[in-house]
Amino acid sequence: MKEEREYGLFTAISMIVGIVIGSGIFFKSDNILVYTNGSVIKGIILFCLAAVGIVFVSLTIATLATKTTKPGGIITYADEYIGRKTAGCFGWFQVFIYFPVLVGVVSWIVAVYICMLFGWKSTPKNLGVIGGAAFIVIFSINYFSAVLGGFFQNFSTILKVMLLGVLAVAGFIFGDPHVITQGSNEVTGSFGAVTPIAFSYDGWDRWVVSTSISNEIKNSRKNLSIALILGPLFVLVAYIFYFTGISVLLGPEEIMRLGDNHVNAAVTMIFGNRGAKIFSSNSFYAGYYLECD
Repeated sequence: MKEEREYGLFTAISMIVGIVIGSGIFFKSDNILVYTNGSVIKGIILFCLAAVGIVFVSLTIATLATKTTKPGGIITYADEYIGRKTAGCFGWFQVFIYFPVLVGVVSWIVAVYICMLFGWKSTPKNLGVIGGAAFIVIFSINYFSAVLGGFFQNFSTILKVMLLGVLAVAGFIFGDPHVITQGSNEVTGSFGAVTPIAFSYDGWDRWVVSTSISNEIKNSRKNLSIALILGPLFVLVAYIFYFTGISVLLGPEEIMRLGDNHVNAAVTMIFGNRGAKIFSSNSFYAGYYLECD
């Protein structure tokens, strides 16, 4: 029986983009500006430097992805090109450390968002129950229907990009563009910002998981390699656009003063208190994607 392939190029790209773009970018602009002494240009330069490593890793994985259509992703690559023992180490690491920690952290984040949205107390019991329920729902979607799982991935990715885009565009419309050129433009002494930038790319290592469904991607030898290259580049452009827009909207000094609350302040400024509630709701739906294939 011929193997049915469920995912197209857009879904492969949206999976990578959706995994990488998480809640980190929304809450790390203040940290980046603190390390760069309020310089937006320094932040943009460091975003580009951080993306270089991701793009080169993407090129490496893309090369391996073009050489085989077998399922298993990075484990299969290790098995074919390094050895069975190395592949076994990758497999045990993912089963007992990587995936359990990944699922646990993402489920916890979802529970926190839901508690914030409905005004519930973030007690360990509530976070455990809500996070566990969310995990079961998303796992079921991915397990029982690859098409539905792909649709959810596309939907969540579009929402994330919309959230970034709305705040960025509002910044360029209502903000002061002159703040971009304020401050020193020398990168020296600002490399501490790499840490929050790496956190804003909080899923950059997880897009490698997308290679595990290479056998389910249509024309995977071509489409997966394209997705692994275009995905990180798209994320870089989106991050720079958002970081610049939010900085222009509120101003670097105000963002550093407000800390993580600068996102809520920006949304409230544009849409009011009700809009801030809707934003929190969309952040939950857009921010949640579990690799449960």
